[in-house]
This record gives sequence, structure tokens and C-alpha cells, in this order.
Amino acid sequence: MKEDEFARNSKLVAIAQSLSEGDSTEKLLELIISEALSFANADAGSIYIRSDRETLHFECLVNRSLLLVRGGTSGVPVDIPDIPLSGEVDGQELHFEAAAACRNGETRLVQEGMSDRQQLYSGAKFYADLIGYEIVSALSIPLSVSDSRVIGVLQVLNAVDGEGQFGPFAEDMIPWIESLASLAAVAIYNRQRLDSHVAKHEQVAHQVQRRTLELETVIDDLQTRNARLQEENMIDGLTGVNNRLAFEDAFKIEWRRAERQGYKLSLLMFDIDHFKEVNDTFGHLAGDQCLRIVSHLIKSAFNRSADFVARYGGEEFVVLLPYLELDSAILCAERLRAIIEAYVIEYTGSEIRLTASVGVSCVQPSSDTDATQLIKLADKALYSAKDAGRNCVRSIAAQ
Repeated sequence: MKEDEFARNSKLVAIAQSLSEGDSTEKLLELIISEALSFANADAGSIYIRSDRETLHFECLVNRSLLLVRGGTSGVPVDIPDIPLSGEVDGQELHFEAAAACRNGETRLVQEGMSDRQQLYSGAKFYADLIGYEIVSALSIPLSVSDSRVIGVLQVLNAVDGEGQFGPFAEDMIPWIESLASLAAVAIYNRQRLDSHVAKHEQVAHQVQRRTLELETVIDDLQTRNARLQEENMIDGLTGVNNRLAFEDAFKIEWRRAERQGYKLSLLMFDIDHFKEVNDTFGHLAGDQCLRIVSHLIKSAFNRSADFVARYGGEEFVVLLPYLELDSAILCAERLRAIIEAYVIEYTGSEIRLTASVGVSCVQPSSDTDATQLIKLADKALYSAKDAGRNCVRSIAAQ
């Protein structure tokens, strides 16, 4: 008996030496499982690492009889959900063996078959479902460091007897496997700390490198912030479309481009009819919702990369349409007018229906043409649509 004890103790010393030589976390986890299986004469094992206060994360699995390795350095990753430490999923109490060992800091032993509730979400359950691997016995041991903090769980499955059959774990073997788990916990904890120190060292080196480019970084950052601020200044906060300032800038650029390349510009100017009545009847929040929906309808209707949609002010919107002749622009305006008329806006149990008046203009930009003419003509056409009774499209082309 003492000889067996001496042999096991010597084996633990050898294992401790092997664990101290691991050069990566992945290799260390795989080594721990392999040593645990050899020490316990078991068929399969897994390691779960505590990822936060609420879950255990599957890290590595070794199965001798199935010649499987998942995780570690030689295995491929496998998508197994984290195990909740609470023991509950959607209010239903579940008996996760690994989670219970981690939560209570005590070894859990199953000797007569592992139920679905005991292994749910675990690596064992994954392979049991996948290929019908039967779990006869299971030993779930918390990986605890010196301050009694549990950093994970070592789970050893299916002790193998002299005839190669799965059976229960020998009771006198369990304390030795727990001792191995203690060595493993220290090795994992030290490796985690080392990895953290290495990461910090690499971070410092990276920061030193960054300092040599500090001036360029600051300049790039300022340029990015300025661009973001400029973009924010160009977006209407209520509707999310471009605002009038953005339209004026885009209009100047598009006008000069059209003048150089010789294509026409069309402009649609929309005004929601009787919008004041919407605010007076349903409130300004309802009015805001209407503006958001109308802007969405306009954006959805004009989705060419060259089209430019903007809120011009109040309940008025504009759409700049490069390369479009007047007839085509009128058709687009009529289509959108019909969409707005047919759309029913539901707001706090009420139905709000809107219509829009649309003015359309088209100009061939040139050095002899005033750029504001396109806007003036669209505005004039819009008032013509209002004078005609609203909910219609009117157009004016440059002479």
C-alpha cells in the first residue's frame, strides 16, 4: 500500500515538473487533461475555465477511445455554449455537475451514469449527442488556487477497468486526482498571470512605438474628429437625413461638376400639406414622427448614389437629381407624392394621413447660368402646386 502511495506521489512530482514547463496556455490545458487521464486511468476529460462570475467556458477536451482532441494546441475549436453557474436557464433549475463543482468549491462524483440535467451544455453532452458516447462515471474537480478562489473545473470521465470497460472511479484514487487538480490550478493560474504580464509588456512596447509617431497620430485624430463634427453638422438631428447646410455644399459641388461635364440637374422641392394642423391636432411629438417617416419614404424612393436628399427646413424637403431630365424628375416626384398620400401613419391609436405638394425644376448648368436659378424655379413650382390645391406636382424648366 505504501509502495502504491509512494509511486503515486512520485508521479505527482513528475506531473508538477511537466506542468511547469508548458510554454502556452493551450498546450498546458491539453497536458493537464492527458496527465489526469493517465493518472486516473480514465477515458476522457475536459477543462472549463471561469470566464466571469456567471459562466464556465469550455477550453479543451481529450477522448482516448474516440481519438478526439478539441481545443488545446492539437485540437480544432468546437462551439459549445458556456455553462451558467447559476444552475438555472430561463428560470428552470438544472444540475450542471461542472457548474456545481465550481460554485461550491467541492468535488462532484457520479458513479452510475450522468443524467442529461447533470451534463447539459457541457463538452460531454456535446459528444454524447453527436456520436452516442456513453458517460458511466464522472469526476468534476474545482481548480482552486491558494486563496480558495475557483478558476475553473477539471472533469474526468469514465474510469477504465482491467478489461477495458467503463466503470466507477476507485474511491481511494479520488484524493490523488484532487491533488493533481491542485497542481493544475496553480499551473493554469501562473500561466494566466504570465500571459497577462507578456501582454502588458507587448502593450508597453507598442506604446513606445506609438510615441515615435505621436504627432501624426494626434493630427490624424484631430482630422477624424473634425470630419465627424462636420458630418454631424451636416445631418438633421430629427430625421437623420442631410440638413440644409449639407445640401448647399453638395449643390455647389454638383453644379460645378455638371457644368464641366455637361449634364443636367433636376431638383424636387417637397412640402407636407397642412402640417400645422397635424401639430395642432395630434401634438408636436406626432409631428416629429411624421417628419421622420416622410424622410424615410423619400430616402427609400431615391437610392441612387448620386441622389441627394435633405431637409430644407420645417416640413420642407429637397432632392437633388443629377443626370435626370425634367420629364423623368416629374415622374419620380409623382411616384413619391402617391407613396406619401397612400401611407398611413399610426400614432398612439390614431391614424394620420399626409399629402405633399411638389415643385420640380431642371437646369443645364453653364457659366452663363446663375446656380440659384434651379432652387428658385423649384420653389416657384412648389408654390404653383400649393395654389393648384396642394397634393400635386408642378414643374418649371429653365428658359
